[in-house]
Amino acid sequence: MNESSYITLLGKLEHSDSWGFGDAFWLISDYAKHLGQAFNQGQEQWDKTYAPICDIWTFVTNAIREESIGIRSGELKHFEAGPMLGIYPEVTIGKGKNKKTVNKETNSLVIDRKSFLNWYKQNKGKLTQYLSSASLNINEEEFLDRLASIKQPSKGGRPKFPYKAQVRQAVGKLLKRNPKIAQGKIPYMPEVVNTFAPNKGENAYPDMPAKEYKELFGYSISTIKKIIREVYKSDS
Repeated sequence: MNESSYITLLGKLEHSDSWGFGDAFWLISDYAKHLGQAFNQGQEQWDKTYAPICDIWTFVTNAIREESIGIRSGELKHFEAGPMLGIYPEVTIGKGKNKKTVNKETNSLVIDRKSFLNWYKQNKGKLTQYLSSASLNINEEEFLDRLASIKQPSKGGRPKFPYKAQVRQAVGKLLKRNPKIAQGKIPYMPEVVNTFAPNKGENAYPDMPAKEYKELFGYSISTIKKIIREVYKSDS
């Protein structure tokens, strides 16, 4: 990465609330560079370098799965195999003659900056310990420390529902599959519930009491119904 690209990336990250997984991980470890150097130095150095980087990769993906780090868009499943094994999703961009398929690689998973920085602040010691076993340091420690130390101003009011895009996408798929589906059934469908309460969708049932819904899935059913209404209006 040349100096101009480096400065541009840090500036972009500093002023964005959403970070690509790859960019966020690079702030912790420039793993592609380290693994490339280790590969040229032989198997022993490769093993010494790969193991802690793989541990950090797992540490980060586990935090995302456990929702310590929030997802803005994309899917975690493509990255759980490890830094050298992830099967990255292809996406189609453009229309007509300009239509093409590209591989977005690690930044196809977009995470929430604030929750990532909170997680980093809480786990910096462990990250440092992992890296030190390979004689490595946190790649952009000063940058991360500075951002993690900034107090976020309170905006007041109710926090935004973080899975709106995922719910809209799930509802859109259901409507595409069955345009005549009753709107009232959708909040209880596993495909929708799993977007904000992973692996709990099968526990939902029609006309589930609002209190039980929130206690079990973590969010108010009125919030989900509002998003569903928006999708129906946009499709009408």
